[in-house]
Amino acid sequence: RLQSRQENLLEAIMLLGDLIQAPAWRDDPSFLSALSSVPSSSQGCETERRLREEMTERGLTFSPRFAKVQPGYYSLSLDQRRSVLNAPTIAHLCKSIIMENTQAPDDVADCTDHKFSKYYLVIVQYTAQLSGDKLKRWLYDLNE
Repeated sequence: RLQSRQENLLEAIMLLGDLIQAPAWRDDPSFLSALSSVPSSSQGCETERRLREEMTERGLTFSPRFAKVQPGYYSLSLDQRRSVLNAPTIAHLCKSIIMENTQAPDDVADCTDHKFSKYYLVIVQYTAQLSGDKLKRWLYDLNE
């Protein structure tokens, strides 16, 4: 069920990408200004609320800044995205990747057991490279 939703979301993203591929307006200062004016809501959406609650429950002390962006944001260069988000450097920008645990048996269908889940959310800085080997070793170490 989750995989089906993820596949539908990826398909929608690809269709949107085709619609906005290399738009001429992406370098327009007024477009960047309009994107920059999108406020992050003070209350946030339900997903943001749940993420913050989860972080508090797990004792995480940092507080990420959530931001809503307008269509066209992902066709901007990293430096333009940095500017839109008012980040000090592009090293502060991150992407999230949902990875499927292909080693999980069929009876593992969700993420109930964080040591042996069907899916893992990995957050990586745009300036970093994801190492599959390091991730695999981390999962093995987690289960020892």
